[in-house]
Amino acid sequence: MSGWVTVPTVQAITSARTRDGSRSAYSVKKFRDQYVVLDGKDGKLYPRVGGAVFSPDSKHVAFQASANGKLFNVVNGREGQPYDDLGMPQFSDDSSTVAYWAEAGGKQFIVVNGQKQKAYDSVGTPVFWPDSKRLVYLAQAGGKWLLVN
Repeated sequence: MSGWVTVPTVQAITSARTRDGSRSAYSVKKFRDQYVVLDGKDGKLYPRVGGAVFSPDSKHVAFQASANGKLFNVVNGREGQPYDDLGMPQFSDDSSTVAYWAEAGGKQFIVVNGQKQKAYDSVGTPVFWPDSKRLVYLAQAGGKWLLVN
């Protein structure tokens, strides 16, 4: 069999499970495409996907994906706006809100439940207050760092 090499066509990349163990997700690479398998069901093919993140109540799931040279988060199966760069989605403790940082046109901002917030030169990862009512993050504007809440 000289000259023949067996190459795996499907490869698991990352995996996640809910806190209560009721749901699972894993990223799969199949040839040149990738997809997320959620609760045993294959998802949509993308050029690249990131690992899945579940909400604390196990009802919501989010992951990063790419298409046409842009990145976006997929939350509960719905594709968000495409950006030049973005962070992993963060769920609030009460599972009602998802937020992440994103970048477009050289500016960074936080996206909360799909809504773009004020743009800055740079922003940090958003962090939810334990009561889920407040979201805080660091932002840089004009060379100065601010705590935004």
